[in-house]
This record gives sequence, structure tokens and C-alpha cells, in this order.
Amino acid sequence: MSPSPLPLDPRPNGALIFCRVIDNFGDAGVTWRLARRFSALGIPATLVIDRVDVLAKLVPELDSPLRDFTFEGNPVRPVGETAEVTVWDWETFEKALADTDPQWEAARLPELVFETFGCRLPDALEARLAEVADNPRHLTYNLEYLSAETWVEDSHNVWGLHPRLPIKKLWFFPGFTDKTGGVIIEEPLKAEVVNCEKTSTPEKKQTVLRALGLHPDGLTFFIFTYPENDLTALTNHLTALSKKHPVNVMLAPGVAGDTLYRHLQSSDTLRLRKMPFVCQPEFDAVLRLADIAIIRGEDSFVRAQLNGKPLLWSIYPTDDQAHLIKLDAWLDRLRPLFEDEETYLAWREVPEAWVKGSLTESAFIRWCEALPTWTTIATQWQNELFDRGDLVLHLVARWQQAQDEAQ
Repeated sequence: MSPSPLPLDPRPNGALIFCRVIDNFGDAGVTWRLARRFSALGIPATLVIDRVDVLAKLVPELDSPLRDFTFEGNPVRPVGETAEVTVWDWETFEKALADTDPQWEAARLPELVFETFGCRLPDALEARLAEVADNPRHLTYNLEYLSAETWVEDSHNVWGLHPRLPIKKLWFFPGFTDKTGGVIIEEPLKAEVVNCEKTSTPEKKQTVLRALGLHPDGLTFFIFTYPENDLTALTNHLTALSKKHPVNVMLAPGVAGDTLYRHLQSSDTLRLRKMPFVCQPEFDAVLRLADIAIIRGEDSFVRAQLNGKPLLWSIYPTDDQAHLIKLDAWLDRLRPLFEDEETYLAWREVPEAWVKGSLTESAFIRWCEALPTWTTIATQWQNELFDRGDLVLHLVARWQQAQDEAQ
């Protein structure tokens, strides 16, 4: 597939993305998707990551034998579905900087540099960036975590100064409003969603579900959650629901999925399927098969929304309860889509209770039985996200704006 043109030229000569993995597949998934998106737009992308082993679970191209070379510290060049992305192990990259590898001389640096999720750039790289600080073609972003909180609108697209060096970094926040950067939306995605809506039939879905050993007419869940969530309650709620309606449960790999499988495999009223690790395009296909997603992380959370799925967000619990603030902010964003307060509160009750560990069986079953209403809302929200546009195009447009301002 040939790279898609940007709406405007000029375009940057490359994107250099740094990631330290804290949230496992969330951090790795977001930065890999970011790199793939740049590359698909014809902008060479390089990802420097400290946990290539985590990324390798999401990227089949990093499997053996290339994977072995990665762990020995050599860069690898996996070929993605649409274009090439260069992957470096963080420690190896720092060694290349220390050895003054000509590839990383200041004059040859990619013009877009991304410090993701506050990971801090290597000191040696910042010294090189200081050498080109007066060149408007070089732009360093501090790309933050996704948030629906109102304060990010005031912090978005704001310059920050380095404490020692003449480097400016542009704070850029993904988000859900026109005053933020949006989310990553690949160009083919909307066409795929529309095509799926046009060509999907109950018969086609039934065929796929049968092939997976699932009930052809079952209410289908995809569950990717944390072991910290109340898995015992979820087991009981799913079992109770399956006594009233045919239920399918597709489980993502991981500790929580294994636990739920052990709890649910003895049930004779629902059907269960352990799903393998899949690459990102295949993950979208799995989500489309589901009726409801119980989802965790940032990348998976966004993909469920872009695929128009009603969801319960398993936001990771924090001691200071910040996760509840983030959840409430996202729930607030969807309020305008509801025609009346009663329906909105009925919808909101369950995702809040799920995260707090207070979800009751009766509330869960009522919520699932109102699925047609929630699906309509999810589709409207999906369209709003599409209309706000792609984060990566917004990043490039901001770089282009800097070129105009310098003239």
C-alpha cells in the first residue's frame, strides 16, 4: 500500500518517538500505532523503546529471529502492514549516541521528536537538539497521556522551556474535544467501519461465531481487564446473564483472562473463547465481533470507541483515586448525546460501579438488556471522534504552522 499524501506540504523528514513502558501494552501500543501512522503518511518513523519484549507481543515482525537480535542490542527494521518503521532498543540507542554514530548527528535528526508520557529524552539527544534549536523545522513534542479532563484544554499546545538548554518542547494532549489533539485515526479505519456496517449481516457474524465455537446468536463480550478488578463479581454477573440470554465471552490473554477462564469454564450456560495475542489491525476485527467491550488501557480504550462499541472501561486503580476523576471526566463528555437525564444516569451507573467494585448483578443485567440504546450512543460518539480528526495529522499540521510562523 502506497503512503497517503498529507493535505499540505511541506512535510517533516521523519519522526523520532521515545517510549518507556510503564503501562505494558498501553504505552507500547500507543507509540507503535503512532509510528505506523507517521510511516503510512510517508514520514519515516523510528521508535526507541525500553521494552522491546512487550512490543514484540503486539508486533509479529519482532518475533524470532529478529527478536533475538533486538535483545542483543541491535536495531531492527520490521515491515509493518503499510510501511516501514525502525525500532531501537533504548539502551542501544543511547550507546549509539555516546559513540557519536553519524546517523544521529544533529543535522540529520528527524525533524519531529516525541517525548511520550513524560519519559524524558536522553541527555545526549537533548544536547543535539540544542544545536538545532533555532531551526523551525525541528520540533520537539511532549506527547501526554489521553485524558477527558477539562484542564488538558488549557495545557494543550503550550510551550515549555528546558531548565538548562535552549530547547522548547510543545505540550500536546490527545483528547476528545476540538481544543485537544484528538486520537489516532488511520485513514482506512472510517472506510472499514462504514464498509462493515454496509456488508455485515447476521448470517456473516453467525458464521464467524460458529467458527470460534461460540453461540451464533449470543450476546458477545470481549474482555481485556486487570486482575485488580472484581473478577468474582463479573463471573457471577455473566453467569446470571447467560441464564436469561445466550452469552459468548471472548477473553484477551493475560492474568485476568486466565482467571476468568478458570471461573467460567464450568458454566454450562455460556460459551467461552480464549483469544490469542493479535496485531493491531486484527484487534479491530475482534472488537467488531463483540457487542460489548470490557476494556483496559489507553490504546484499547480508544479502539473500542472508534469501532462504536458500548464499553466498560477498566481504568487502572490508583491509591489517590485519580482514576475515578479520569473516568468521571470521560463519562461527562458523553452526556450531550443522551436525550434525557434518566437514560444518561442509567448508562453511567454501570461503568462507575464496575470501576469502584460495587457493580450489582441486577444493574449489570439491566445495562446489558438496554444494549440497543447504548449502541446508538456509541455510534454517535464514534462519529464525533471521526469528525474531530486524526491526532497525527494534527501533529503535522502544528509543525507546518511553525514553518509558516518562521517565514
